[in-house]
Amino acid sequence: MDLEIVSSHHISFMSDKQKKAARASTTREFDDAMDELRKTNHHAYDWLKKKNPAHWSRSHFSIRSHSDMLVNNLSESFNKVNPYVLCFLLIISNSLIIYVVYGQMILEARGKPILTMMETGRTKIMLLIVKKKEEADKWKGTLCPKIKKKLDINIKDSLSCVPSHAGGDKYQVECGPGSQHVVDLVQNSCSCRNWDLTGIPCIHALAVIHVKNEFPETYVQTWHTKQTQIQIYSNFVSPVRGPKQWASLSNMLPILPPPLRRPLGRPTKVRRKEPDEPQTTERLSKRGVEMRCSKCKIIGHNKRSCKGEVGQNILVKRHQVNVRTQQEATPSQQEGTPTQQGAPTQLPTAPTHQEAASR
Repeated sequence: MDLEIVSSHHISFMSDKQKKAARASTTREFDDAMDELRKTNHHAYDWLKKKNPAHWSRSHFSIRSHSDMLVNNLSESFNKVNPYVLCFLLIISNSLIIYVVYGQMILEARGKPILTMMETGRTKIMLLIVKKKEEADKWKGTLCPKIKKKLDINIKDSLSCVPSHAGGDKYQVECGPGSQHVVDLVQNSCSCRNWDLTGIPCIHALAVIHVKNEFPETYVQTWHTKQTQIQIYSNFVSPVRGPKQWASLSNMLPILPPPLRRPLGRPTKVRRKEPDEPQTTERLSKRGVEMRCSKCKIIGHNKRSCKGEVGQNILVKRHQVNVRTQQEATPSQQEGTPTQQGAPTQLPTAPTHQEAASR
């Protein structure tokens, strides 16, 4: 399996025309979307042209898997799982794909010793399978809830389509000007390829099913049914006894831990990102932001470098600052009578405790 596909963060930063090419279900729609992209953004066109469309466009996906997922969330889950736990999962399960999706749940066990790490992963998987089995037993109907919701949306949209019988099990369905498709109910196929890709009948197929008065649920692939999910989660993980109940071997040499060599620096817990991936950080830069002291509310310093101008002293300090700014703004007013020049400035006295309490 080639995991070189367009990642989820690439899809999120794509433009509308790039997303249109990625979500196109037929090769004709893909070619038209790429032509529009080439006319508007030539650099994005050249970048996507180097990628294999089978890795990022629905129009070139295989219909064998019946999945139209555009992002590589499944492959990204391998980066979240410790390699030892992956080997452990291969031992306890015949189908690794069921458990790899939940790889992020065992992040807390990656830095623990090997036995503790594997036991933590085994316990979480054991509880997860039981939880999924109990949830599947409570589902109503024959389909999974999310699949039933998608099917209901397609049934509502299929009311605008007009099917015409072309003979045998093939129908011609028209859904507006220029939108005409061929539906084959025996092959479970439609020319739009949406039914082929997902395993869920598209709006064109549902219009034909409605004309034939048949149940849409019967045309959904079996792995989208409740019974299939119950069978998947019926393979439980057996519980394991604790180390104190393990049988001891007298003729076995003790297993010593390998020599510990601590490298320089702090151990990394986050995977190394590719050069084209966004290097996100939790802390934002404060460059260009004016600092304001939370004590004296004056711009230019913070509370660490504050001179202690809090409480009663702040009233005197503010008055001195106001007097100084008035003298600098109006120097001509300083040339007054001798009595005015010699008169001392009356500073407000600091309020007593009783006055402060009364305030």
